[in-house]
Amino acid sequence: MAGEKFTLKDETVFVKFIKKQKGNIVNENHILYGGFSEFGTITYYPRQLKNGHFMNVLKDNEKEGLEVIMGLPTNALSIYSKKDNYWDTVKVEMTKEGKYLNTANPEEFIQLKILESYSDQVAPSLKEYNRQRKATYKFVIVRGDEESKFYNQKVDVKKEAFKALGKLEDSLEAMTDFLLMYGTPLAKDSSQDFIKSEINRRADENPKKFLQIVHDPNYKVKVLLSKAVRSKVVRLSGGQYHTSDGLSISFPNETPTISNAINFLESNEGHELRVRLEGELEELNK
Repeated sequence: MAGEKFTLKDETVFVKFIKKQKGNIVNENHILYGGFSEFGTITYYPRQLKNGHFMNVLKDNEKEGLEVIMGLPTNALSIYSKKDNYWDTVKVEMTKEGKYLNTANPEEFIQLKILESYSDQVAPSLKEYNRQRKATYKFVIVRGDEESKFYNQKVDVKKEAFKALGKLEDSLEAMTDFLLMYGTPLAKDSSQDFIKSEINRRADENPKKFLQIVHDPNYKVKVLLSKAVRSKVVRLSGGQYHTSDGLSISFPNETPTISNAINFLESNEGHELRVRLEGELEELNK
């Protein structure tokens, strides 16, 4: 809150350049990979508003505290100064190598604040970058061991996905069912080796989605409905599910949407119909 005493925290952050493939340069070690030369720079100045004033990147207590720490006169860091305005001279030069900033250093703290104000170009954290991945992002602010934690989390998710994959590989039907739920229906003559390679690829490329599907509490009944629709045991029309003889797959007075059909088949009331659908599918596969 205003008036709260400000102190600089001893924290080192790394402002990392985000490498992106552009044009025909696909080698990450190429001098121009990512559209940025090894010797190129991007200079960030304090942002200015439409009225010509600088954007205020400091809170009141930060401004007052920094003036004391830096031995500056009162209001020396004011964005409204008409003479010797501090913000006329400060800038942050960024290269492809990125930049370490220690927030215990007042000048580097201010540089970080300037970079944070470019929220369209500088992601505030790895978590936020991976959540949005804006095309306009050029740098990402990495704090502490955030990068190693993020990497370890990715490794853990992949390990969990391959652990779940091991259970699916025990059954050809289980693998086929999974790929159906993933949105990859297979031809009837698909070989077991091909199916294994497809399911392995999905566990490797998108382990998070892989686990979301496998651990879906309604996984089995969703598989049942998908297979029933493909086999014409269930009719799907206009987003509504009916049996081949026209029975709505839902509780009375409910529209047989996917969610209502799932809830019904998972209930005691829908158990008899679920067994019937499973039996019809079994007969077709004999």
